[in-house]
Amino acid sequence: MSNTEIQQASETATVDSTLEEQNTLDSQLKLQQQTEAEKEQTITELEQRLVQEAVSAIEETKQASAAIEKEEEYLPIPILKARGLIENASTQSDRDKAMQLLADARTQLKLSQELGYAKADAEYKELKTELKNLEKQLKAGGNTDNAFEKLQTKIAGFFQRLSQAKK
Repeated sequence: MSNTEIQQASETATVDSTLEEQNTLDSQLKLQQQTEAEKEQTITELEQRLVQEAVSAIEETKQASAAIEKEEEYLPIPILKARGLIENASTQSDRDKAMQLLADARTQLKLSQELGYAKADAEYKELKTELKNLEKQLKAGGNTDNAFEKLQTKIAGFFQRLSQAKK
């Protein structure tokens, strides 16, 4: 092989190599461009999916919250205790024990007012009056069945009204 042939072969190899490099670069550029477009499409799809999931989560939270609100009930504990004490006092055969339970019920009613459950409530005043009347009847040794029933009915209604008003 002559020098000219060697030189031509070398130039051909160089051109071929350059063309091959150019083709490789073009392919890589096309792949990058295609990859960039695919990345953008994938990102867009992911964003859409995330938005849909977020909207679904918000809707589920709203539904759960609505269910919780419907099931939530406020229980004014001092009034609940007073009601229990009055019921217990009504079953006592020992007058002193019944008087102590009624005094404890009065304390619980006062506590409920101080906690804000019965601020300046007319029904609270009626309960207080009924409770005092019952204590007077109990001290006098008279029949207290009707007085206990009346007081229990009033306090149950009062408790129910306060429980619903706080929702």
